[in-house]
Amino acid sequence: MTNFQVSVLVFLQIAVILGACRLVGRLVRPLGQPQVVAEMVTGVLLGPSLLGLLLPELQGRLFPKPTLTVIYSLAQIGLAL
Repeated sequence: MTNFQVSVLVFLQIAVILGACRLVGRLVRPLGQPQVVAEMVTGVLLGPSLLGLLLPELQGRLFPKPTLTVIYSLAQIGLAL
């Protein structure tokens, strides 16, 4: 996988993650839950716990191993900020 392909895929992953967070946020807001709960639920939905279990091929194509270190690094930076 070239650097360009990794970059494009990382931006796609970020878009999917943020879009899913917004969608789940709108679903849990009427239940009185804050956005951070929606973000945690989205992590479970997009991770190996649900998406990887139900649709492992889709999860493998959307989150291939070469990009996971980049996403993890960005997540750690976001957590520190």
